[in-house]
Amino acid sequence: MPHTSEFQDQTDFMILPWVSLFPGSLLPLFIFEERYREMTRAALAGNRMFAIAHSYDDATVAPIGGLGIIRACVTNEDGTSNLVLQGVSRVEFSSVSYLPRPHAKIRVLRDNEESRNLSGLRSRILTLCESRLEGGMKSHEGFSDYLQGNISDSAFADLISSTLIPDETHRRALFETLELDARLSLLLDLLSSNIESA
Repeated sequence: MPHTSEFQDQTDFMILPWVSLFPGSLLPLFIFEERYREMTRAALAGNRMFAIAHSYDDATVAPIGGLGIIRACVTNEDGTSNLVLQGVSRVEFSSVSYLPRPHAKIRVLRDNEESRNLSGLRSRILTLCESRLEGGMKSHEGFSDYLQGNISDSAFADLISSTLIPDETHRRALFETLELDARLSLLLDLLSSNIESA
């Protein structure tokens, strides 16, 4: 299981169905609902953080969400905001409340980087990624070089998941797979299936 932080805190969260805020990823947001305007103001006045939650229905959010930090924010004259949220960590929600705005207790989830050697899985995933990029899939400049650099297995898996997996349900499955080796195995399966069906 991933390591969990002993630190428990509360955070506001935004409900965005099928949006998974992976650690390290950037999410541009337009803030217009009053409850989220209040959330943004509170975050900017405090630690600049809030979470993104996936909802199963109008009354139930998924237990695993993404905690993010506001990297840039422009407040417009009408009170709306444009901001960029960067994923920091997966979190587990508890004691969820929706008034006056959505908030919950959180437990930060950290990957166990001391699991079995994952270099074989990682090498096979990298080969599949290169095939997709050579086939014309768009990515950020320097993406391929970054993947081949000295980044953790966790960062490697999350970067590919958030960038090269187009299906939102598949991305959600990867986001909610907490065991790192299982996440990499699922990522390999999904990349293989996508290439075979292309």
